[in-house]
Amino acid sequence: MRCVSKNGWLIKKVPDEYKTRGLCSAAVSNNWFVLKFVPDEHKDYNLCLKAVKQNGLAIAFVPEKFRTDEIM
Repeated sequence: MRCVSKNGWLIKKVPDEYKTRGLCSAAVSNNWFVLKFVPDEHKDYNLCLKAVKQNGLAIAFVPEKFRTDEIM
């Protein structure tokens, strides 16, 4: 997890079956754009909000069900 928390881009190289909620959260904490590579089953409201707070462009990777007024 340390590698992903230092360089969020490394999440792209991790096969989906090995991506955990914690690993995805660490990657997004480092780089909002990697929300794109987080499997939908690991995306939750807080993770999406974390990405959008870093950069509003992350909204493109937020599932419709999490697009609240706060996130928008």
